[in-house]
Amino acid sequence: MSFELQKEHLAKLIPGNKDVDSWYEALVAVMPKYGINTERRAAHFISQCAHESNNFRSLSENLNYSEKALNAVFGRYFGTGGTKRNAAEYARNPEKIANYVYMDEFRKYKMGNVKEGDGWLFRGRGLKQLTGRENYTRFGATVDMTAEEAAAYVATPK
Repeated sequence: MSFELQKEHLAKLIPGNKDVDSWYEALVAVMPKYGINTERRAAHFISQCAHESNNFRSLSENLNYSEKALNAVFGRYFGTGGTKRNAAEYARNPEKIANYVYMDEFRKYKMGNVKEGDGWLFRGRGLKQLTGRENYTRFGATVDMTAEEAAAYVATPK
């Protein structure tokens, strides 16, 4: 049994968002392409997107961390000992943070970020905060785009 999303459903799932009409139109156009066609799938997809994007209001990851936050959130990269770096040298510099914590060279779990600047270029964007060259490449293939084109595309409401 398929499910048809109603605007009223979406408004309840993303409270406080003033652009429900536009998001509704975008979602009903794209959800069937990815098999999001049941009430359960729609609920899971939309709730995850709402969580990741601040109720569909933030389409790009905010990496503007203080020194204290870097140590707390990215403790495996910052602090003392081993190969950890001094968070004070990265604090409030989102591009520098992304180019360190998201580069495969420094990660246990690889994201496909191997070229200089990939961490920043392929930082979290879109409703799902897609991250990493590999994920952008896979998504891009579904919409006939390169990873670089997909990175720009997912940061738009379209």
